Amino acid sequence: MNLPEHLLLWDKIQRFAFDDPNATITFSKKLADQQRWSALYTQRVIEEYRRFIFLCCISPNGASPSKAVDEAWHLHLTYTQSYWNAFCKNTLGKDIHHYPSSGGEQEDHKHTNWYAETLDLYAAVFYSPPPADIWPPPVKQEQARVPAQSILMPEEPYKMGTGMIMRAVILLLFPFAFNYFITGIVFPFYLNGPQFLLFYAMLVAAALLVHYLMRQDRLQFMKKTIDAVPLDDLNIFQLTHFVYGKERALQTGLVDLYRRELISIEERKIIGHQNKYRATEKEENPLIPALLVSSDESWAYYTDIETWYRQQPFVHPAIEKIFRLSEENEPRRKRYLVIGMVLFIGLARILQGWNNDRPVTFLFIEVIALVLGAGLLSYEFSTKTYAYVKLKALLLDKAGSKRLHPDPVVNDFAINGKQVLGWLPATIMLESMIVLFPVEPQTVTSRDSSSSRNDSSCGSSGSSCGGSSGGSGGGCGGCSSSN
Repeated sequence: MNLPEHLLLWDKIQRFAFDDPNATITFSKKLADQQRWSALYTQRVIEEYRRFIFLCCISPNGASPSKAVDEAWHLHLTYTQSYWNAFCKNTLGKDIHHYPSSGGEQEDHKHTNWYAETLDLYAAVFYSPPPADIWPPPVKQEQARVPAQSILMPEEPYKMGTGMIMRAVILLLFPFAFNYFITGIVFPFYLNGPQFLLFYAMLVAAALLVHYLMRQDRLQFMKKTIDAVPLDDLNIFQLTHFVYGKERALQTGLVDLYRRELISIEERKIIGHQNKYRATEKEENPLIPALLVSSDESWAYYTDIETWYRQQPFVHPAIEKIFRLSEENEPRRKRYLVIGMVLFIGLARILQGWNNDRPVTFLFIEVIALVLGAGLLSYEFSTKTYAYVKLKALLLDKAGSKRLHPDPVVNDFAINGKQVLGWLPATIMLESMIVLFPVEPQTVTSRDSSSSRNDSSCGSSGSSCGGSSGGSGGGCGGCSSSN
């Protein structure tokens, strides 16, 4: 399939907005809520839904959706104005009809084969295989409602044990008991200034100790889950994106393209050599689809590369899952309950002091110490910090031992950044571009745009897509298009 011939259509599909900014509940939010998907996974499914519709348009035999994609399609069909008018009529230039499966073993076998053909078509058109957690192999379709959730999760939310609760109670009651033993006053707000400062300093120390013990206990609980998440299939671009950020990941992708002679540098232009590309068994560079969607020898400024960026290929579901664990497994209000109560006592005493024209400077310092201490402990013992350290160590280990990428230059650049390019005369021009022109969003300029404007609408007649409980899921029997 010659994708550049349909570039204008693909551009229109990509620009279509599924979410109405004025809606109380947007399309993506509704889809995520109905399917119980994360926001990131939902956006990835919507992106694959775009690709599925594109395949429906350009293929004479149509295409068959996966279960996840079919869920997005089904929901979009309920937005009749958006689907039939804005999407089909004004964007695709024809109607894409959805028909339910008629059922039966023969129908299931037919759509299983159809789905397999769709996966082959996808790889041929987009020059990379479809993501397996959204487009699973045909034999796994029946079990693949939400593949991303197959990653191990704790069976139950984190709960403090009885021993931890008892230690927390004893530590928090100690300042009150000590204060009563010294002053004979139970209610701390009846204490004078020096007495309250001593009491509150002890309470802050007790609260921080309890917070430390709770964070440590929870992290030990979460480590078992994080360590069980499979990370072996993370590629160098996903790890670099996570550890060093978007710009380093984009530049690592460019270095890879440069070393493979898929781009060259001429003055301030990056020139694509799409005809030199040869599909690999596992293409990992996320910039490949954006490169190949343009015609051969088309060019872009380095400042235009922002338009090549799509977050989905740079983010691995396992990393997304790890970062969801922290919020899903323990609500924030529960996490900071003890700190919040002690903070409330301190702030209330400060208001009391202001109301009575008493100095509160030292008490304010104690409150600041409580907040800073809690923040530091939360960072040191957070799930995210542990995951970051773990993934950075994985990147340094695998890239350093040349196990993430066959080209040592790409490995070294992922770890060390721009200074690597100065070691190699062949990449000095690329180095100068990266240094002089930081990534900023611009409009891509093409040397030859006429070749990419051949097909502004769904060019196939009678396109159809289908699925079934055995082949693609959701009981989707197919779709047909009409002009």
